[in-house]
Amino acid sequence: MAEPPPSESQLATHLLDAWSWGRMSAVEVQRIAACAAADGLNHRDVVVLSKLGSSGAHPNNVNKELIAKVRDMQALEALYSFKARYKIPGMGARIADVEHVALLPHQLFATMYESYHKTFVEQLLGGDLANTTKFWTAMRNHPSMVDHPMFSRKDHFKYAIPISVHGDGVAISGVGKSWSRSVDAYSWAGMLAKGETAISNYLIYVLYSQLIMKESLERFWKILAWSFYWLFVGRWPRKDPDGKDWPEGSVDAERAGVHLAGGYFCTVFCVRGDLEHMAKGFKLQWPTSSQPCSLCHANTSTIPWTETSATATWRGSCWNNKDWLEAHPDGHVLFTKTPGVCLSSFIPDIMHVCHLGIYQYVFASILKWLVCDKLPGTQLENLDLVWNKIQEGYQVHDGRTRGKAMNCRLTLHRFSNLLSLKVFQTKYKYNELRLTMFMGAGGSFPQLKGRAAEVKGLAHPLCKCVEDFLDDGSQVHKWMKKLMLAIVQIEEILTLHCDEYVLPADVAREFLAGCDAIVKLNTALGKHFHDRGDLLFNHTIKFHYLQHVGLIAAYINPRLAWCYSGEDLLQRVRSIARSSQHGTKQGGVPPKVMRKYAQGLSFKLGGGRFLR
Repeated sequence: MAEPPPSESQLATHLLDAWSWGRMSAVEVQRIAACAAADGLNHRDVVVLSKLGSSGAHPNNVNKELIAKVRDMQALEALYSFKARYKIPGMGARIADVEHVALLPHQLFATMYESYHKTFVEQLLGGDLANTTKFWTAMRNHPSMVDHPMFSRKDHFKYAIPISVHGDGVAISGVGKSWSRSVDAYSWAGMLAKGETAISNYLIYVLYSQLIMKESLERFWKILAWSFYWLFVGRWPRKDPDGKDWPEGSVDAERAGVHLAGGYFCTVFCVRGDLEHMAKGFKLQWPTSSQPCSLCHANTSTIPWTETSATATWRGSCWNNKDWLEAHPDGHVLFTKTPGVCLSSFIPDIMHVCHLGIYQYVFASILKWLVCDKLPGTQLENLDLVWNKIQEGYQVHDGRTRGKAMNCRLTLHRFSNLLSLKVFQTKYKYNELRLTMFMGAGGSFPQLKGRAAEVKGLAHPLCKCVEDFLDDGSQVHKWMKKLMLAIVQIEEILTLHCDEYVLPADVAREFLAGCDAIVKLNTALGKHFHDRGDLLFNHTIKFHYLQHVGLIAAYINPRLAWCYSGEDLLQRVRSIARSSQHGTKQGGVPPKVMRKYAQGLSFKLGGGRFLR
């Protein structure tokens, strides 16, 4: 007797996962399942998929029937509808009302507690009910904790879950072209979460910022602020977003005031994003303005942001939360109306500040100088020499374990001794290195191309490369070596303390020293080369923000605020948005993206279970 088929079909699960995240259309899922069934694969899941749309005869019905076949779609049911007014591209100025949807945090929070409780514990509590108390104990000195409204809540250390909010734009068509189109995406995540980003970061809303009318955007933020308020209260809303009573007899009226999640509630403790989006989306300072810093009074004249010393004037001009709020009464609703959110909730993101900023300029400048000036051969010969050395560096540092038992109290002069050890891991590597990837074009500073993780992963091999190629006889050589050592130092501190909510006091001081050293050494190198007329070692506002990161590290681990998980979600949004554009007017793309995302999230949270 033949053995019964497994309870879940791997092919069906793969097809459903691809469909749910927008990588494959429902019609394509049906076609592949039909081919598999025709080849003799008779697993019930595959057969059910193959028969969608009357076995493909009515392709327009396939997606609708597929949605009906997948169970545990509670995230889809948690979507909140509202009207949005959009500019319609084309001939003439036309504006249309579009039905939009958002996956509001308080609704998803309640849904996860009720329907996906295991994931709720793993992702929002970090797998341990005691993590909330550990987190808030570690945050006791954080500036956001001063007069935090959470303290008025009973058992707040036990039931308060810290979350972060992330916002950024992502191009979905015409990438790199003048006609490119992008969407802004906003999401939230539990700060105690570990593991797969697909179920630890939750999309709230997607919009075309160039097309949505101002009043509709303000309407969205009003609704979101309302959701965050009730998420903080921890109960189902007693009023609608406009402050009106729910219709008598409605589901909302019946559950008004009931606990969302057995007494658990959330407070937004961190707002994440790159500097440009923090200005565009959250009304903080534009990094290219005359007052480019959101965290202090630094400017381009009387309080120079370019000062790098420990006694720099700007260090005594940092905003406190109360003064900033009084000075910005028209600030973004997230910072002015959301319980517990204040300026200290904004923590500059290491990924955008360093890996997609400072390191790109520093690494490109060193590479260009080595290839064009320091080494004796032609540029291509020198590039081959440098690339071979970098590949050796990748190999030397492969196979690393985290090594938490290592002494992390590393100073710059002792840190170089570790470069010869197998203590570093480079997970994301460049596959090649071309001149066009770092040389810069037409009078611009060189800037290394690549993904954030690839740039980050180049730090240790390039540091070893500099150690091997440069001597100690030149001041410039010493500066470059110390600069790379400082970069390796702060990266290694973040790696070794990846699971800690706050860095130990002595380590935090070393982290700050490393940040300050990077800024000072880059400034010295920039002055040296600029005086010679060489555009190397660009000095941008991100160097100033790195010093703020160093100061903030005394209160919270900078890793808790970096945007890697948010960027992973953006790539998922891009995939879904691209699959949602076909045959859909632009105003209709955002709600379609949100519905597809809710389908994918439901499928993922439910463990990929399929209703036969």
